[in-house]
Amino acid sequence: RDIILKKLAREGISTIVPIPNHELLHNLLRLNKKDFPNSEKRSHTTLSIPIFPCLTDRQVEKISHGLRLLI
Repeated sequence: RDIILKKLAREGISTIVPIPNHELLHNLLRLNKKDFPNSEKRSHTTLSIPIFPCLTDRQVEKISHGLRLLI
């Protein structure tokens, strides 16, 4: 994820980590993270690309191009 984040940033595409590990509910409640393997995995591997109704065609093309460079 971090490599992809950096590659997209070099193309001028902002990304975010939607739910950082420290913000997961089981961590806030101090529950055993071993009981939440899917949440743990997703918090370390998920990345959000720009997606919102006001994206212009040019922005969509830029994001698409950046994603194609990853293949």
